[in-house]
Amino acid sequence: MTATLHKLRCRGCGASVAVEEGLRFIDCAYCGSRLEMVGANREAAELREENEALKLREELRLLDAAWEGYVRQVSVKGRNGELHPPGTVDTGMVLFLCVALAMMAGKVLPRSTLLWILVVAVFGTWILWLFVSAASERQHAFNSARGVYDSQRRVLLRKLGWPESVG
Repeated sequence: MTATLHKLRCRGCGASVAVEEGLRFIDCAYCGSRLEMVGANREAAELREENEALKLREELRLLDAAWEGYVRQVSVKGRNGELHPPGTVDTGMVLFLCVALAMMAGKVLPRSTLLWILVVAVFGTWILWLFVSAASERQHAFNSARGVYDSQRRVLLRKLGWPESVG
């Protein structure tokens, strides 16, 4: 068995003391002071690892909290108060707007004209297109943000050595 020797100074007299690895106590050959050997390097490494794990867990907690805040901010509240991801079109609202537009057009134009039907059809289609395209853009942005969040979360979980299903 080979022993690794470390040199250090005695705290009592300052003399150089050779220390064999694995010993817990050593006596100084010059002044007789008893020195306790503590695995400082090992403890420091363990503390660094624990500190890194704490930082990663805090980063994960902040990432999850930021995502939850974003979801609450961009989600659509349903009639019962439940949150839905963005991108869903409230067909009832679109139908209401089309009917309101038809009623306004009916006030301005005589109902019997072909022009009235054309105006209602064109503007109704245009409003529907606006709602659907805006909802599609919101959904695309949400899905992109979700992809970034999922990717960052997977990296943190991998660094922590946790399964990706945690959380």
